[in-house]
Amino acid sequence: MIPGKIVFISKGNEKPSTRYRARQFNKLFTQDGWDVAYISTASGLFNKIKALRQCYSAEIVIVIRKNFSLFHFKILRLVSNKLIYDFDDANFIKPDGSASQTRYASFKRFMLMSDHIWAGNNYLALEAKKFTEKVSIVPTSINPEKYAIEAQKPENTFDLVWIGSQSTSKYIKEIIPVLEKASEQLPNLRLKIIADFKARSDKFEIISLPWSSSIEGYELASSHVGLAPMADTPWSRGKCGLKVLQYMTAGLAVISSNSGVNAEIIKDGITGYLADSDEQWIDALKKLYKNRSQLNTMGLNAREDVNQHYSVNAVYQIISDDLRKLCPANRGNDHTAT
Repeated sequence: MIPGKIVFISKGNEKPSTRYRARQFNKLFTQDGWDVAYISTASGLFNKIKALRQCYSAEIVIVIRKNFSLFHFKILRLVSNKLIYDFDDANFIKPDGSASQTRYASFKRFMLMSDHIWAGNNYLALEAKKFTEKVSIVPTSINPEKYAIEAQKPENTFDLVWIGSQSTSKYIKEIIPVLEKASEQLPNLRLKIIADFKARSDKFEIISLPWSSSIEGYELASSHVGLAPMADTPWSRGKCGLKVLQYMTAGLAVISSNSGVNAEIIKDGITGYLADSDEQWIDALKKLYKNRSQLNTMGLNAREDVNQHYSVNAVYQIISDDLRKLCPANRGNDHTAT
């Protein structure tokens, strides 16, 4: 065991990045002897001062996706014994893909002055390596137990599913015309959208379901195919494929745009299909629609692949190895030892 304290700093304790890249490892951190604290930057000055005191007493401070002004970063660096920057988004540019001097300057500071960097995918890691070699790829992980649900798939419809939010709704809306065209050849095609918005079509049925943790697992498992359309842009290349991992863990074959980390996660023809054009999307749908045996095999392959490479236990091995390297056993805290 390596006893010590880890402090996570993020934009919010309930933010997806905090939940998937930190809090779901709580049990494993505890088993390894770590005392873990979470600090949200969405707080007043008094709480921020208290946060800095926690950072001072910690063995390791891990910042998740948060950018700081030069002044606040210098204070954070001063009080942090070991500092890790963790990011799973292209937060060094604007969401429209355009450059941002302010964002990039903050990103560069973290790259140069952190003791280690955790990047969510290869694209992000390559950007980080422009400034430091102390980079590990820590993919977004998922808890397979949450999606280990036995659900009956409908026999009279062929259910596609997309999970997301209003902020990414453009991706599924852009592919609906392609699905409408496919529905002309594939009777009983149906789309299930699990999100905070609704979509409609005059050509085939779309079911809109508000997301909740209580229905998420069942609604995925009771579908036939997971969809992950995504444009190939500098911003989208920074995404870390959470929805794809959710589909695969639920035992679904996935059809995705051949872009970003999705193209790294999905094994074309084994766990799903990658599509570069409307024709390839329709062709992939036809193959899975007509061959349910292949559909089931791909789903099983997908679930097994996630268990091996993207499960909480698998990804924690990367995290644990880095923590051990940064804080060798019996080293003690530099601040408290002086």
